[in-house]
Amino acid sequence: MRHLRERAAAGQRLIAAQDEEREALARELHDALAPGLTALHLAWQGRSVRQALAHRAALLAEAHEHTEALLRQLRHDVRTLSQALLPNPPGGEQPPLSEAVVLLTETLSLTDDGPVVACYCDPATASLPRPVQQAAYRIVAELLHNALRHAQAQHVHVEVQRFPASLRLNVRDNGRGFDPRSPAPRRGGLGLRGVRVRAGYLRGQVLVSTQPGRGTVITVELPV
Repeated sequence: MRHLRERAAAGQRLIAAQDEEREALARELHDALAPGLTALHLAWQGRSVRQALAHRAALLAEAHEHTEALLRQLRHDVRTLSQALLPNPPGGEQPPLSEAVVLLTETLSLTDDGPVVACYCDPATASLPRPVQQAAYRIVAELLHNALRHAQAQHVHVEVQRFPASLRLNVRDNGRGFDPRSPAPRRGGLGLRGVRVRAGYLRGQVLVSTQPGRGTVITVELPV
């Protein structure tokens, strides 16, 4: 029992250290990289650039259009990555899980041309132990980031349901899907591996249902 308690404490310290590192990285992305990208994007859309392009070859205008699209995508990626990396919602003490998930999905929906993100979170999750709520929020954030970054989906739906003995987290999208038999880096990379590790620490399980061109459904069951 002593060894088990020591192992559990070591696991908690490791997760806490990872969350601190994630938060530091998220703030660096938000405070340093995002403003620069926004300024560059606005400058590239400015009047002087457009006036210069009006008297140039069509090939240059096409290059400008592609560059602007790339800048827009970079801003979107930085925004979603910084939000997904945060171990807790920004600003003060973490609210109950249902409010935190709604805040996260609303924030990630504020994109120029990203997918529509919808969610349902059972209000009964508010009575769960705080560590379970924090882990569930972290897992939902990872899965949402994976869907927004890799799935090329038009719609992403998050569902969090509490049952008498378990908590179910479900994230599904209508994106491009993938082959679950393919090598690990093509199955969500570090994000999905991190979800498996965190769920495994809580003695939960991760179920992945997907195939190329048919979207992806990832379900995480956590005992409570």
